[in-house]
Amino acid sequence: MKKLLLTICAFVALFLSSCSDPVAPTISFSEWYFNVPFTGGDITFSVTSNMPWELKAEEGDPITYSPKSGDAGTYEITASIPATDAFTTTKHNLTGTSNAETTFISFVVRITQDPKPALYLSQYKATAPKEGKLIEVLVSANDSWSSVCDTEGVVVYPSSNITGEYRVFITVPENTGTSSRLIDVAFSIPAMTEHLLIIQD
Repeated sequence: MKKLLLTICAFVALFLSSCSDPVAPTISFSEWYFNVPFTGGDITFSVTSNMPWELKAEEGDPITYSPKSGDAGTYEITASIPATDAFTTTKHNLTGTSNAETTFISFVVRITQDPKPALYLSQYKATAPKEGKLIEVLVSANDSWSSVCDTEGVVVYPSSNITGEYRVFITVPENTGTSSRLIDVAFSIPAMTEHLLIIQD
């Protein structure tokens, strides 16, 4: 009876030890947010996991990166983001997962890419009679813009604004000179400038 009892106790102990909670997977990154210009670029960060891990981009994303997976440990990841032709902000997500037999954990590295600069005018040349004229131009920009005109008396309204599409009115006063003149109205965003040239009699 005593021998049987010892055998049962040993079996129970073995059973309990085999049913102990498994080690939970963990994964972390040295950095989890990046910003790159519209021209693209390279970024580096490290991934640390206590289990085999895998890194995936969203389907169709042109980003390239290496390594894409590994065993437990710390690895340095290099990712390359190509230039974009998009005029709006582009998002790139790299999702890392660490896998155990019964569970997994994930973490996302987020990369924001600036839009390609865009500034358009509805017209780039205009004419005005000697007595003056009110000229309307449509300004479309994907960044904050401003305008400059060095010709005395010319008024641009609004002279600046934020991202979007706006009707801009340019008041050209009378030309009191004896010859025609060229008026240059420059519209600018941080990355580029476009000109509206007005020829006045």
